[in-house]
Amino acid sequence: MKKTCTLLLALAMVLAFGTGAMAAFNVTVTANSEPITAQTGACEKAGSLTFVFDAGTIIKDGDWWTMDLPQGVTLCRNLDYVIIGTATTSVPSATGGFNGTINAAAVPADAGEELDRGIWKVKDTVSGDGLNGNITVAGTSRMFFRVTGTSGTQRIRLGAYDMDDTTTWNNAANYNGGTTITVSAGAQFQIKILDTKKHDGTEGIAGVWAYKDTDVSTGVGYGIYGEDAGDTLTSGGADWDNAYCISVDGTAYTSQTVNISINSGGVSGSNFLTFLPTNPQIAHRISATAISLAKCKPDEYGYVSLTGGQAGTCTFDYEAATGYCTDVSPNTFTASTVTGNKVLISNTSGTFYNNGDNFKLVLTISGNGAYWGSSSAGVYAYPSGNTTYCNAHAVGAGASGNLTGGAYTITTETGVASTTAATGVGCGTIAAGSQWKTLTSASFSSIDTSNLLEVDLPGVVYSPASFTNGNQVTATVTLQRLPCGTIFTGTRVLAQFVSSCPSATPVTSLLFPYATPFAAASNDGWWFGMSFCNPSSAAGTYTIYVYEDDGDSFSSAGTSLAAGDMVTLSNADLLALTWTTVSSTGGGVMGNTRSHIIVDCNFASAGGFGMMGNGADSTGYVANGQASTLANVRLNKAEWKY
Repeated sequence: MKKTCTLLLALAMVLAFGTGAMAAFNVTVTANSEPITAQTGACEKAGSLTFVFDAGTIIKDGDWWTMDLPQGVTLCRNLDYVIIGTATTSVPSATGGFNGTINAAAVPADAGEELDRGIWKVKDTVSGDGLNGNITVAGTSRMFFRVTGTSGTQRIRLGAYDMDDTTTWNNAANYNGGTTITVSAGAQFQIKILDTKKHDGTEGIAGVWAYKDTDVSTGVGYGIYGEDAGDTLTSGGADWDNAYCISVDGTAYTSQTVNISINSGGVSGSNFLTFLPTNPQIAHRISATAISLAKCKPDEYGYVSLTGGQAGTCTFDYEAATGYCTDVSPNTFTASTVTGNKVLISNTSGTFYNNGDNFKLVLTISGNGAYWGSSSAGVYAYPSGNTTYCNAHAVGAGASGNLTGGAYTITTETGVASTTAATGVGCGTIAAGSQWKTLTSASFSSIDTSNLLEVDLPGVVYSPASFTNGNQVTATVTLQRLPCGTIFTGTRVLAQFVSSCPSATPVTSLLFPYATPFAAASNDGWWFGMSFCNPSSAAGTYTIYVYEDDGDSFSSAGTSLAAGDMVTLSNADLLALTWTTVSSTGGGVMGNTRSHIIVDCNFASAGGFGMMGNGADSTGYVANGQASTLANVRLNKAEWKY
């Protein structure tokens, strides 16, 4: 019985090989995972893929493997290029493609003969055996590989072809297995795709080629690798976008990682390749708000008058804080308070991606009567850990030089290129050719050691007739990572129009330098009282700030005070007010220690008096008053270090 079972097993094996059954070839897959924000509308770069085929692998004309994205994730850039195999930029032909025996020693090497550079490579895996590992092309023609993918879909396809397939791509009769590539014993064969390199003999490894087009843009690309609409391989203009550009639907896809599914098929049969792993990770999500617009000051924007413009020029400059109303309480935009309120792109998840990555900055103003007045924008990168950028008002202080060099492409509100800037003089209608709406920078890099970029905005020109009281001017800041596209978009309000600039409101700040503890349990029998008055001809408001010796501080709600009226407050009155705790360093208990008090009044010439006593002794003082504008009072109070 044992001999019979052995014979049956041997017969089964013979029949299996006779019918073409074979073990699948192993392919080691390496992918790098790139960070993505998955913001709505973003087109972000995912990782590259490296396929290493083991010795004995046979790939036939008509074989293919596919890489599928999960539901909710799609390609956002087209892919169409070929891995040609020889040092030629011609289309696949009788002289272009993998041909004959290609030894590992004949392939230009990088340090250590590692399989880490080049879009394809052969490696000898057995050292000292006196032999050269190789791949051998046998059959009727030369071979090449084609990489394709369509924006809006989920699949990238990598297909193997021979030269009789260059004219009829979808004719199944051409997928006949007539030509093969075989990996020899003691060798490995690598194909590396989607690493953003051109592999044209100048990038990657010299002599290890893929086919690229002439980079004739149709206006929809980002100026690096093509995107030539309608081109085909035989016409000499195949798209060259060697990057994995993906868009994530944040609602439909909630996973924190993006993994692809790899399958194979073709004339060699389904799953003739075994991929290890079959579902590599190509991207991982960071917070959708990890990249954001930050600012240095709490007042985001200022007010601009529609009456006569500012200084007769109808211009304002956000960076320099010029052209704005001098003071509009409670929001201010004066040179002393808001200059240096920089436009900052902050990345809280880390630095901006990888060494060698290229970026572009796009600045778009809201338009409709307000436009960029120049193209003098800039981008500055601060080293990670730098904390002084908000303390230096100068643009780029402590940062790198201007990364863009000031080179911008300008388009008007109607989408027409322009080089004629508007000056705004006369405050009339701005000519259509000078309505600069969008500035697109030249590409820049070297921000991989920075987590903060400063965007230097140009000044703005506007036509008062285009706006009414309350209208705002906004700037949209877009950061693109090439060659894929947008990774971040944020909007900043630059100005709000008012019919005319209000005059500054006269105010007084009263300092009561000493007050005994308000609480009876803490004041040793000493009481405290204070009074102040509004001697002006108009009603106003006041706010009380208490700063205790133990570090606690409190503020009261704003309270009305009629013209000519007076306020008198005792210990008990002060304790009975509604307070907001500003600081609780001393435990946050109101009235348990001595304090000093500041009363901010938004009326002029306020006066006050403080007094304390214990039934036997008493003393009093006149409050110290500072008359100014509300903006200056706030600054002075900050300078007092309270």
